[in-house]
Amino acid sequence: MDETGRLPPRSVILLGVSVRAAAHSAWRAGWQPVGIDCFADRDLAACGPAIRISRYPVEFLRALTEAPQAPWIYTGSLENYPRLVDRLAARRPLWGNPGRVLAQVRQVSFLADAAHAAGLPFPETRESPPQGPQLAAGWLTKPRRGGGGVGVRPWQPPQGMPTLPRGCYLQRLVEGEPAGAVFLFASGQATLLGVTRQLLARDVSGPSPFQYAGSVGPIAPRPWEQHALERLGGILAQRAALRGLVNLDYLRQPQTLVPLEINPRYSASVEVLERACDAALLAWHIAACGGPEAPLRPATLTPRRIAGKVVVYAPGPVGAEDLEQASQRAQLASDGIAVADLPAQDVRAAAGQPLCTLLAQGSDEAEVQRRLVQAAGRLTQQLRQQACDRGP
Repeated sequence: MDETGRLPPRSVILLGVSVRAAAHSAWRAGWQPVGIDCFADRDLAACGPAIRISRYPVEFLRALTEAPQAPWIYTGSLENYPRLVDRLAARRPLWGNPGRVLAQVRQVSFLADAAHAAGLPFPETRESPPQGPQLAAGWLTKPRRGGGGVGVRPWQPPQGMPTLPRGCYLQRLVEGEPAGAVFLFASGQATLLGVTRQLLARDVSGPSPFQYAGSVGPIAPRPWEQHALERLGGILAQRAALRGLVNLDYLRQPQTLVPLEINPRYSASVEVLERACDAALLAWHIAACGGPEAPLRPATLTPRRIAGKVVVYAPGPVGAEDLEQASQRAQLASDGIAVADLPAQDVRAAAGQPLCTLLAQGSDEAEVQRRLVQAAGRLTQQLRQQACDRGP
């Protein structure tokens, strides 16, 4: 902002739980990002104004109203609040999917119907607990306003009459390799940009076995898998007025794929494709949403390397200085591991909260994943050791 509090002409406001990756994408695309999220990390503040909110998501309304005039884009997990998105869109131009589209595509039944139309299976889903011998075996409890696997856990019915936690539903546990497909929706068509392999918190000693913990890619989908994703993307484009970047979480199985969730916005795995392809995909998102970008060119990406990211969760209370010291002792830089989402000096992460993100690249998918998982393990071990050294 200049001395009058006005933003440069090519400015965009980003809202979400964490907007650092999207802000860097905007900056690479020639936009001035203004970040409003729950962290205001140091590397977010390094590329533009960063505003931290403490009451998610209700405080976004005040923060956006008080921000200078500029269009805005949301990241996760504002797709769970379609009414709030529309209220925000009444105050600033929205480059993204409006509330009516979010309310449609975030319905489990919408994706189930689209999957069946594409000839794909979909996990059995229930609004109430099963009865009899199916009471407990093989079910997951999922929150309706979920994101990144937070709150997903095995169903353990209480004693007596089984009831579901408020705001949750049940879904059959399905085996498979978690993956994410990134699409670009524009002019009623869906273009598959790339696929990444997803890591779960159980891979890096996170707080919940089903919580998102990172991505590696791009991976080459099998020919039938590519066709199935493109077929499903086409059906989604026919049935909903989606626009911009959209991520589809799914499970890879030997002979089919199982769709799980639609995330209609810039997602965590987009950053992996950007780093692998030297791209700034937020520019494509802005163009697809009617922003003042150059006409949208054919959406193709050329991978130049394998990229990956891993989310490290705090093993206990951790501050910025603790992280910096542990990163040096874990020798992350010497292994080509970059640390992102650096907490501000006045922030102290509680146990189980996301602490930082580790980034790596290379020529081999398995090697990049191995380095990231090992680096996350070393960093977590150093943080625990430092806590022990400090004593109670």
